[in-house]
Amino acid sequence: MPDRHAGSLEKKREKGDIGRFAGDGGTYDIGLQSMSGAAERNDDILYICVDNEAYMNTGIQRSGGTPFGAWTTTTPVGKKIQGNRTFKKNLGEIVAAHDIPYYATLSIGTRLIS
Repeated sequence: MPDRHAGSLEKKREKGDIGRFAGDGGTYDIGLQSMSGAAERNDDILYICVDNEAYMNTGIQRSGGTPFGAWTTTTPVGKKIQGNRTFKKNLGEIVAAHDIPYYATLSIGTRLIS
């Protein structure tokens, strides 16, 4: 049975307007290979990572995007260890390592200069 969406996807690829939204878990961890593969192939896509620094849909579990010292439901907290003991992966450096023509980062906390 033919895929009824195949033709529309091919048309979008010709225009270069393929977009992807993913959370930090789906980008830093379990989805890193798909983002890396797209960058390696130099696919013309817009990839947006909504980075809330933890797996929020599974009860605030630690992800590769969780900063050092942050407390989540899966980071050890006690007298000796207080919070996440690993540093957040530098996603920008990972993407740049693919030698792609362009990437950008944006934070809603960044003050714009006019």
